[in-house]
Amino acid sequence: MESAALMKHVRVFVSDKKVTNHSLRHRMADRLLTAGVENGIKNMIGGWSEGNVSERYGGDDARLEVATKAMLTAFPEAV
Repeated sequence: MESAALMKHVRVFVSDKKVTNHSLRHRMADRLLTAGVENGIKNMIGGWSEGNVSERYGGDDARLEVATKAMLTAFPEAV
């Protein structure tokens, strides 16, 4: 999704002009870090890469389950 298209959806919920796609990604990283989510999972969720071949291991179902658990840990208020 293009940045402008994503921001259009974000603006429905957030009017603070300081909040951008970039700042949301940093906030996501901060929340995952403080929740104790390991780097490999944090990178998988945020789309960041360390360049390791092992980052691509694991089936889609397993990766989704791990990502879901990490997100629920980092954002318990979303449940």
